[in-house]
Amino acid sequence: MNTFFGRQAALLQRLCGAVALACSLIASGATAQEFKDTQAHKAKAHLAKKLDPAQKGGLVKTTPGNAAVSAIASEPAVPLSPELMEIASQIYTGRLQCELGQVVLLLPIQEMPGRFQLTLKKQKYLMTPSVTPTGAIKLEDPQMGAFWIQLGNKSMLFNSKLGQRMADECQGPGQQAVAMRERISPPPSLLEPIPKVDH
Repeated sequence: MNTFFGRQAALLQRLCGAVALACSLIASGATAQEFKDTQAHKAKAHLAKKLDPAQKGGLVKTTPGNAAVSAIASEPAVPLSPELMEIASQIYTGRLQCELGQVVLLLPIQEMPGRFQLTLKKQKYLMTPSVTPTGAIKLEDPQMGAFWIQLGNKSMLFNSKLGQRMADECQGPGQQAVAMRERISPPPSLLEPIPKVDH
């Protein structure tokens, strides 16, 4: 008899606990499905944190620029016009030392003749020659808003979307030679008066 009443008391206690839990959920406006969804969301967030490569010292996170360059091999190369190929042939490539200790790596892309991959820090750009009204040598990545201007004595990297210069005074060996000649024998200033010629 005591055993029978003991079981009944235990069953009644469980039933009261279930009713209390249900009342609590109803009072908070939650449903059983919402509770499951919340738990599932927490589990996914925990798993994503564990697999985050940045915290494990693994691969660098993919940025839009890096993704675009990584997809080069899988995209057909559209031939450039002879005019653009002529501009591409004049580009100084390799490791270019810039001011403030910055380094730009500018390399031709074998799969896409006339195009270049420009790397600044961890950001990569897919650069294509562009015709300018002034005839200046220019590469640009329209998607990322980056463009590269090459002068005789230096090159510069700009970001049109941010409206800022990202790298300046970048030089290859040929540009260093031009800069050295200009220091030894500076070109005449445009502000100086034209010397008179005696007749």
